[in-house]
Amino acid sequence: MREEEAAKVVAKKSYEVSYALCRVASRVKPSISAKLEECAFSIIESASALNIAGIRNSLNLAKNYVRIGADSNLLHKSNADLLLSEILRFDSVLSTLEALNFSAKANLGGVFSSSPSPAPEPTYKRKESSLSTEKKEESPNESERHSAGERQSAILGFVGKTGNCRMKDLMEQFPSTSERTLRYDLQGLVEQGALERVGEGGPGTFYRLKSPSIPLSSGSDNTTPLLGE
Repeated sequence: MREEEAAKVVAKKSYEVSYALCRVASRVKPSISAKLEECAFSIIESASALNIAGIRNSLNLAKNYVRIGADSNLLHKSNADLLLSEILRFDSVLSTLEALNFSAKANLGGVFSSSPSPAPEPTYKRKESSLSTEKKEESPNESERHSAGERQSAILGFVGKTGNCRMKDLMEQFPSTSERTLRYDLQGLVEQGALERVGEGGPGTFYRLKSPSIPLSSGSDNTTPLLGE
């Protein structure tokens, strides 16, 4: 039997015997009542320390007090017989446990709490790196806004070489730039009059360099179409 299991058995039986002694003590004369209660509390104290020898000594005292009380008619005979039976049974269990010599080795595993170990330095570095990434992700178009003029010049150069281009062509040519940003660039070039949009939207729409136009009459509609696809 392991020490933990033995401790549970001892605690259970100690409580039962001590409780019975106190119950009987509450119904007899003070002269023997105090002795029975003293034995009961002594049993509990020894059981808490798993002191087998101490428990057995208190049980032997209690056994003698119960016998004297029964013989002198201070205790009811049926109560005395039941107490003596349980004390003898408990003493038999203790004889078996006493041979295990629990005090030879104390199991201190899990008694002391361990101090929290500091997190390794690489973890902090990874966190800092993660925070830096999050900050960058908060404003993904910041660098794109700063280089809008360069991008638009590059778009005009690309359209000048190819003659015309579609949105998918620009996305392939500028893979690091988002589609939304490219659309803003095209819109800006159209509004500046550098490019013109051909088509009403969809895959067939393309952009080309805008040729110098002949001045329109005052009655003509010269509204620049918006980028809709």
